[in-house]
Amino acid sequence: MPVAAARADSGGTGRSRPWGGLRVLLRRYDGGVDEYWGAVVWGLIPTIVVAGLLVFVLRSILRMDRTERKVYAKVEAEERRRRGLPRPDENAG
Repeated sequence: MPVAAARADSGGTGRSRPWGGLRVLLRRYDGGVDEYWGAVVWGLIPTIVVAGLLVFVLRSILRMDRTERKVYAKVEAEERRRRGLPRPDENAG
């Protein structure tokens, strides 16, 4: 907003209003539909990116846990076989 317009907006006293040019901000939106949908898309992109990162991290954690359990079970089975111990009961938990 030019300085002259700001002074005219403040009543000509040279002092600005506490809310500045609120009247200018509350003007009706005069853009087209194309700009509106562009703003919607640009507003949703960060949310989609963060959600994608969250899904990737959670999937990695779950996959890592599953792999670790398989490796641990394999090592435990080898140790039991070497020591001659029976297989653990599947229902014992």
